[in-house]
Amino acid sequence: MEKNNGMKEAADWMEEYRIFWEASFDRLEAYLQTVTAKKNNKGSKHGRKK
Repeated sequence: MEKNNGMKEAADWMEEYRIFWEASFDRLEAYLQTVTAKKNNKGSKHGRKK
């Protein structure tokens, strides 16, 4: 029974970090999309109005 308890504790610990890293990567993806969109607008002839 002790072994199963240790495995559950390890799984719970990993789950907390999985949630943390997924949220971090989601925020990074959103940021990179805004940076890419800004870069594309600056470099595009159609991105800016004169």
